[in-house]
Amino acid sequence: MRITTTNVTLQREVRSLTDEHDRLTKRLAAARDNARFADKRIVALEAQIAEQLTAPPS
Repeated sequence: MRITTTNVTLQREVRSLTDEHDRLTKRLAAARDNARFADKRIVALEAQIAEQLTAPPS
């Protein structure tokens, strides 16, 4: 009886940890996507600034 109770408890803990792992994996993927978007935006802005600095005055 005690072993069965312990087994059920451990199965619940494994399920909980698996759910948390999945949630954190999704958050990490979203954070990486956001970082990639920010990097692309920064590069575009730097190119725009460089273009404006090198353009002849009008």
